[in-house]
Amino acid sequence: MNNQDLGIELFDIRDYFNNTYVKEYKRLVIAARKQLKKQLKTFVSDGNTASNPIFVKYMEDLLDKDYSYLYKETPTNICYDYNFVMDCFEYFDKNNIDELYTDNEIPWIQRLGLFTANGIRWKMSEYSHYIDATDVINDKITPTLVDFPIIKYSGRHVNIFPKKSFMSLHQDESSEGRLMTILNYPNIDRTMEDGSLYRYFIPKRYEEEYDCNHYDILCNYTTVLVLNHLKNNDIAGEVSHLITKNNSDKVRYGLYTQYREDFECNPQGDCWCKEEEYKLPIPDPKDNEICYSPREIKNLKDKLKIGN
Repeated sequence: MNNQDLGIELFDIRDYFNNTYVKEYKRLVIAARKQLKKQLKTFVSDGNTASNPIFVKYMEDLLDKDYSYLYKETPTNICYDYNFVMDCFEYFDKNNIDELYTDNEIPWIQRLGLFTANGIRWKMSEYSHYIDATDVINDKITPTLVDFPIIKYSGRHVNIFPKKSFMSLHQDESSEGRLMTILNYPNIDRTMEDGSLYRYFIPKRYEEEYDCNHYDILCNYTTVLVLNHLKNNDIAGEVSHLITKNNSDKVRYGLYTQYREDFECNPQGDCWCKEEEYKLPIPDPKDNEICYSPREIKNLKDKLKIGN
């Protein structure tokens, strides 16, 4: 078994683009990083909110500080801000608490971090040019993974890791409707010693097929990491992973983009699915889920041998 069988696929943009494009892309990465640096202390974790204040209150007790402004108005939709996040990581650093800690030891630590969506000024020239060039890269890679049309979800966010920060050990939530997640990294000249590595662990039932129980990925701008949820019934969802502590003064960034199948879906109107003989429940629009595609319906019918 190789890493692709776990739904984890690595690409190097230099295998797909000439030196001229790669050099220009590097220039855009540098410009985007300058823009991100200007905004750094204004970012909040609106790309990965917390549904309760358990972790904040836990840290209030440890730090003897009042962070009630984070949850007083929105107790079920909490966005951590830069100051709170860095106060937490400073405390963890001093007390030897690292990325291997889970919710079992510290409640809701898995939600800690700066994962911003709305805070990014997507239309600013420096960042928008980087986004456009990154989409060109991803559009070159995705056809090698699927043979049907896919499209980006409208929401995307940036994971931000200043010095001493990390992401604790976890597994991803359900990939319902999500075919793949692509991670691009606007970082330059990071080394293994700098930390902030993407580390994933081999599921126990496969450990005998690998020469170690985990792998580390260095996250620079030439690397594209794809979590392919189509592989082996979304085995990627079973893969525990983390981001190691950032040991460098350089902030480490990761652009997070999700993809779904591109097909017409209008269940409340004149939709193709109305002609299907066997009907499945239609998702409620407020649940933010999508219907099965024609391809998926055919696969289900073939699997169940309906109509044969």
